[in-house]
Amino acid sequence: MSAEIQISSVMLCYNRLELSKKCLESYLHTISVPHELVIVNNASTDNTREWLEGIKNDPRIKKIIHGVNNDPASALNSGLRICTGRYLHVMENDYIYFDGWDIYVLNCFDKIANLGQLCICYGKSALIGQHYGNLVYLSLGNVVSSSVFQRKIFFDHHVRWQNIHRGSMPDDEQFSDAVKKAGFLVAWPDKPLAEAVGFSAEEFERDPDYYITNYTQKLRNALRLRSSVRNMIRAALDQKTREA
Repeated sequence: MSAEIQISSVMLCYNRLELSKKCLESYLHTISVPHELVIVNNASTDNTREWLEGIKNDPRIKKIIHGVNNDPASALNSGLRICTGRYLHVMENDYIYFDGWDIYVLNCFDKIANLGQLCICYGKSALIGQHYGNLVYLSLGNVVSSSVFQRKIFFDHHVRWQNIHRGSMPDDEQFSDAVKKAGFLVAWPDKPLAEAVGFSAEEFERDPDYYITNYTQKLRNALRLRSSVRNMIRAALDQKTREA
């Protein structure tokens, strides 16, 4: 009999193929507990579909789902619905995972019974609360989408991902709020589990149109993007305005 699945991961891909490859490689290299992996292609317009078709027979991948519309929330929910693990893991395609992240996550959930959602990256200082259980920092707000949460939050409490910014990305604030309203804690790790590499200057220079298209609204709301990347996007937007 196979071991019980501990972590069910749903990797959400939308373009940025090189990042998807790096993310998947780091995940497969570091995951050590019984797990399953579902990859959801959110209607990518680059060569992501062709790449996924080339790896669809990899026994380490449970299923690949190709979306027909740019609808990240529906894409995530469709992948999560077929997951069987104790804990569900949303995996955006611009993270590099570190050794031991999965063991740490399971230990946190085992030691903190009412922990509902745990992010896989550090949080902003303004969102970090008390150190809880000598394992995690409670979030004063939401955590980002790349996180692990209890199975019953999705299947018993029926918390679903929704979209933000006209459907361009999952609404992590809404999801964390719903987890808290269901009576669970939301937290950040007290050690680095993964690194977000999608907002680097190098990645912006590789595909500026992606960031201009998908993060203009976040730029206007002064959310998340590093100042160096914000400045580059502003310059690119100004250039496009002059050319129009």
